[in-house]
Amino acid sequence: IQWTLTNSGNTGLQLSSGGALSGTAPQEGEYVLSVSVRDGASSDSTNLLLSVGPNQLSISTTSLPNANEAQAYTTILKATGGQGTYRWKMLNDGSTGLQLSATGVISGTAPQQGQYVLSVSVSDTTGTTTANIPLTVSPNNLSLVTTSLPNAEEQKPYTTILEASGGLGTYQWALVDSGNTGLQLSNTGVVSGTAPLEGQYVLRVSVSDSTSTVEANLPLTVTGNHLTIATT
Repeated sequence: IQWTLTNSGNTGLQLSSGGALSGTAPQEGEYVLSVSVRDGASSDSTNLLLSVGPNQLSISTTSLPNANEAQAYTTILKATGGQGTYRWKMLNDGSTGLQLSATGVISGTAPQQGQYVLSVSVSDTTGTTTANIPLTVSPNNLSLVTTSLPNAEEQKPYTTILEASGGLGTYQWALVDSGNTGLQLSNTGVVSGTAPLEGQYVLRVSVSDSTSTVEANLPLTVTGNHLTIATT
């Protein structure tokens, strides 16, 4: 059996000799294709009606990934259907301060924690559709990254820098208790001074931002600076 497409009906579709109809569907509408089939003894032909429905443009992104307040945020919106290149637009940023590029990239610095709704649109060659997309911003809690201090050598100069993460604004450090080490802590997080005698110590420190303060105990090991004869 061999199939033939005698008239594609302006669809641009193709028909293989084995009977497989393939190609890219044309625009919405009704089309008539003429086909024939034959074997070694006979042949037949007929007209086939093809209905092509609209490939409607829609926004497939229904919610945005969670953001952390005051942190850089980037995500990409997605759409389906339509024809041609998508062009995105921010209709209302929902007081987030975020921006939306024409290619669908949302970017910026996440606002304070809370629930937000961004109103966006996407257009193609056939039309425009809009959607309201929710965004959850989680608190970016202030925390100390430093959990222990590097070892020190007794009676030697000692310096190390403490680290924190999260929070809002500039960090302000304070030494709550030096643990009898005599060390000092600057408001920028630098521990400095002369290491005490050999032993185990615990310093209690705090760090503050514009909204909160956290404290932590940081252990410090001071090793002995023993006199040894280097010449062997």
